[in-house]
Amino acid sequence: MHGIMHGHWHATDLVNTAHSHLSSVMKGPPVFPSPLRLLCLPLPPPGDVTLTALAFTSLAYALSALTPLLHSTISLQDAVLALQHHPSLLDLAQRITNESISEKTKDALLTRAYTSLAKACNSLSPNSRTVGDSGLRSIFYLRIYAISCLLYSSPGTIKPSTFWDQVQKACMAYARTSMDPNLSRDAKASEIAVASYISQTLHGLVGRINGVGFRELLESKAFLGVCDLWTNLAKRGGDMTMLEYISEFIARFSFIQGSARVSSASNSTPASTGIEDLTVQVGQLSLASRGLQGHGSPHEGSIVAECAQFCATHLKATASLENNGRFSFSSECPGKTTQYLPIRPDPELVKRSRQAIDCLPRYPFLALQLRSKWDEGDMPHALPDGNSDARFFIGKMERALERSRRSAIRVMDAAEVGKLDTEMRCTVLVMLERIIAVLEADAAEIRRAHHLPRATIKGNLTSILDTRFTVARFQLNSEDVDTYALAFQQLEGAVAIVDGSLTVIDPLDSANFFRCISGAFHNLGGALYKAYKHGGAIRFLKQGCGVDMTGGKLDAQEKENVGNMEGWKQLEEQLFRRYELLGVSYLKIGDRKLSLEAFTQSVRTFPYALFPSIVAPDPFEGDNGLLKQLASVVERLTYIASCELFLPPEQTSLRHVIEDSNTRCIPIIIDGEPSFALDDVQWKAVITGALLERQLKTLEGVVHKDGARTTMFCVLQDLIAVYDAQWTPARRAGAILCGLNVLWRNRASVTEDSRNGSYRLDVETM
Repeated sequence: MHGIMHGHWHATDLVNTAHSHLSSVMKGPPVFPSPLRLLCLPLPPPGDVTLTALAFTSLAYALSALTPLLHSTISLQDAVLALQHHPSLLDLAQRITNESISEKTKDALLTRAYTSLAKACNSLSPNSRTVGDSGLRSIFYLRIYAISCLLYSSPGTIKPSTFWDQVQKACMAYARTSMDPNLSRDAKASEIAVASYISQTLHGLVGRINGVGFRELLESKAFLGVCDLWTNLAKRGGDMTMLEYISEFIARFSFIQGSARVSSASNSTPASTGIEDLTVQVGQLSLASRGLQGHGSPHEGSIVAECAQFCATHLKATASLENNGRFSFSSECPGKTTQYLPIRPDPELVKRSRQAIDCLPRYPFLALQLRSKWDEGDMPHALPDGNSDARFFIGKMERALERSRRSAIRVMDAAEVGKLDTEMRCTVLVMLERIIAVLEADAAEIRRAHHLPRATIKGNLTSILDTRFTVARFQLNSEDVDTYALAFQQLEGAVAIVDGSLTVIDPLDSANFFRCISGAFHNLGGALYKAYKHGGAIRFLKQGCGVDMTGGKLDAQEKENVGNMEGWKQLEEQLFRRYELLGVSYLKIGDRKLSLEAFTQSVRTFPYALFPSIVAPDPFEGDNGLLKQLASVVERLTYIASCELFLPPEQTSLRHVIEDSNTRCIPIIIDGEPSFALDDVQWKAVITGALLERQLKTLEGVVHKDGARTTMFCVLQDLIAVYDAQWTPARRAGAILCGLNVLWRNRASVTEDSRNGSYRLDVETM
C-alpha cells in the first residue's frame, strides 16, 4: 500500500513539473495550492491546437494521479471546488479537435480519467457515515463529472443505455445514502435539498449534452427512465420550472418516435418549443389516431413515449395541486392536525390541471395496449434497467393517475376550510369527473379481459368509488335543489359500476363496496337532514338503506367471514338508526304511512345479537343506549299505527316483525330447573315478547284514544301466544297476569267490545 501511494506521489511530481511549464506559458497565476492546482489550468488562446492538446493531456494525467488521494490527503470539497469553478479537464475537452490530438489518444485519456474517478468514488461510498453530508454531495458530483468525461469520447465508445444506466445509479446511490437518519436531523428538509441538487445536476448534464450535440443520448429510450427519476426529484423539490423543462424532452421524444413525418418535423423544432405545442402535435399523430380506432398496432417506442409523457403531465399537475391550498397534504406526522392555508387563485394550477385533463382520454387506450403485451412479452429492452415489462409502464401510469386524483381530492377538501377560486374549483372538479370516466372505461376493458388479477380490479373500483363519493359531496349544495340530482347520479353510478363487476370480484369485496356506497348515501342524506331539507334527504336515505339490503344478501354468502369484520359490525349497529332517520324524515313532511314502514324496518334491523340483555325482564328500563332508542321507535310506530293511521290491530302488532328477518341469534342460557339454551325460534320469540310488552305499555298510556283499546287487546293476545308454557312458563304466567290486570281496569270497555264483536280475552283459556 505504501508503494502504491509512493507511486502516486511520484506521478504527481512529474505532472507538477509539466503543469508549472504550461502555467508559465499560459501566464495564469495559480489559484489553488499544490496539489489541487494541478486539476485546473487557464484556457489556452483560441486556435492554439498544440497548447490545447498539451493542457488537455496534462489535466487528464493529473486527474488520474490525484484521485487515489481523495479524502485521505485531498479534501473532497476542495477537489470539487477546483473542478467546478475553474477551467478543468471537461472545459479543455470541449476544445479538443482531431487536428490537435488523435481520437484514440483522446478516448484513452478520457476513459482513464473516468475509470480513476469512478474507482475512487466506489472506494469512498462504503464510508458514507465518515464523509458526512457535504462529502456525499461531493462524491455524487465526482461521479457525474466522471460520466461527463465520456461525452467527449468518439462515437460508439459508450452506448446510450450504458451511459444513462450509470447516471441513474449515481443518482440513486446519492439519494439512498443521503437519507441516512444519522446524517441529518431534519429528514424532510434534507430530502428536499438532495432532490433539488440531483435535479439541478441532471439539468447541467443535459445542458452539456446539448452543447456537445450528442442528440442520440437525448433521443434514446434509456433517457426516458432517467426522465422519470428526474421528474420525481423535481416534484419533491417543488421546482415547477424544471418539470416543464423535463416535459419538453419527453414530448420531443414522443414526437420523434411517432412517425417518419413527425421525426423530420422534430429535427427542425428549436429547443425552446413549448410543451403545449408539442403535446398538441403528439395528439395529432396519425399512428396514434389509428391506434385509437383499433386499426393496427402502435409502435412500441410511441407507446413507451406516450406513457412517459402521460406520467410527466400528471406529475406536473400533482405538484401544482400539492403546492396550492394546504400547508401539509401528507399524513407523515401521526397525531398532528392537518393545517390549511387559504387557497389563492393560481393560473399555473389551472393550466397544468387542464393539460392533465387533455391527456386523460389517452389512458384507456394506452392501458389496453400495454395489457395486451403482458402475456406476449414483445417489449424487449424498453429501458436499460431491466424494467422492460409492460407491467412496469402501466404501473407508472396508474400511480401517476392515482397521485393526481388524490391531490385533486385534497385540494377540494381544503376548499371546505378556505376559499377556493371559482375557476380553480371548476377545473379540479372537471378533472375528477374525467378521471372517473377514464377509470370506468378502463374497468370495462378489465371486465372483458378476465385474465387480470382480482386485486387489480378491486383497486380500480376502489379509486372509482372514492372519486365518485368526493365529487358527489362537493356537487351537493343544500341551498340548490338542482345539485341534489347531480350528487345522486354520482352515487347511482357507483352502484352500477359495482353491479357490473360482480362476476369478476369476490363476493366479500362486492359486499364491502355496497356497504361503502350505503354510507355515502347516508352521509349526504344526513347533511340534507341537518340543513332541514327533509324532502331531499329522504331520497338519499331511502336509497342508502336499499343498498344496505343488497349488501346484506351478499353478506349471507360469506356469513362467517363478514360477521366478524369491524366494518360490518358497525353497519349492523347503524342500519337501525338509518331507518329511524328515514322514518323521522317522512314524519317531517307529513307522510305517516311511509314513516311507519321505515320505523318497522328499523325494528326489524336492530342488532339484537349485540344486546343479550334483551331477554331480561324489563330490558328497556334503565338503559340509556341503543335499547332505549329502540323503545322510542317502538312507541312511535305503535302510536302512529293505532292512533293516527287507525290500522287494524293485527297490522299494528309486532308479533311477526322479525320472523322473516336476518336477525343473528346467539346462545342464551335461560335459568331454570334445569337451565337450557334457546334455539333460533325461541330466541326470536323472546325478542318478540319484549317488543310486544313495550307496545302494551305504550297503548296503556293512550288507552283513551280511539282504537287504542282494541289494539291493546290484540297485542296482549299475541304476547300470550308467543310465550310457550313448556320452555318459558314464568314469562307466560307474567303475560297472563298482565292480561288479567288489563281486564280488571277495563272491565266496562271489555263488556262493550264483546257485544260489538271486537277483540276480547278468553279468561278460561288463559
